Amino acid sequence: MIKTTDRLRTVLYALLWTLPLGYIFAETVQHTSFVTRDGITRKAILMLRDKPRGNIVLCHSAAFDKESMMPYAQKLFPGFNCLTFDFRRHGEEADRQYSTSGKKEILEIEAAVKLIKEHPKTKDLPVYGFGMSMGAAYLIEAESKEKRFDGLILQSCFETLRKQIKRTYGFFRIPFMHNLIFREPILTIAQRRHNLKLRKLYPMHSIAKVETPIMLIHAKNDDYISFEAFDKLRQNGKNVIQTWTPDDGKHTKILETYPDEYLAQCD
Repeated sequence: MIKTTDRLRTVLYALLWTLPLGYIFAETVQHTSFVTRDGITRKAILMLRDKPRGNIVLCHSAAFDKESMMPYAQKLFPGFNCLTFDFRRHGEEADRQYSTSGKKEILEIEAAVKLIKEHPKTKDLPVYGFGMSMGAAYLIEAESKEKRFDGLILQSCFETLRKQIKRTYGFFRIPFMHNLIFREPILTIAQRRHNLKLRKLYPMHSIAKVETPIMLIHAKNDDYISFEAFDKLRQNGKNVIQTWTPDDGKHTKILETYPDEYLAQCD
């Protein structure tokens, strides 16, 4: 027989997963925006907590947006102010914008941290970065160029963009076809059809330049970015101080699969 307290705990836990953003743990939810140094305006959501321990900047994965990071803000970081935003070409007001494979996306990260460090309710607290897949790669790239964060949590990151494109598109796994990825006509096709300005991106090399403490997370059964990417990042990251490699969770389902353990790992 289930005890009343167990039933109550079950109900509360279910509510935690289903309530709209900002209803849980947040003192205030602000829909805001910032302008990057190259003049791009990006929309953001700032969640201000009651008695926060610090600030978290959350960076979403490819083909997603700031809203996709709200479950992480709500469930993993209830004691932190959280800022999530849209990378260029993603989310709100993305028309006629281009993804640049990290070259200019680091300007969004720069502007997001600037917003946090200038806001009267967040400016005196430490700032941490949380990135998922593409967002993790962009955090590595940004932090390798200039130290802005007090710590990074990176989930399901690829080691090089070339290898990830080969994993994603079978055409480039045909012998020698991978040599076309960063050449014409692929560059023009990617830009005109998909608003992608492809460039080489090497998180496995950039992570060696990061002086910030890093936690790496990767599911062993990730079917989108193979586990070998995690191994490369771990080996090259001089400041990787913690890792977590759950058996299940695939690419972006680790939080859903291990909610309690994920919270404990990030505490």
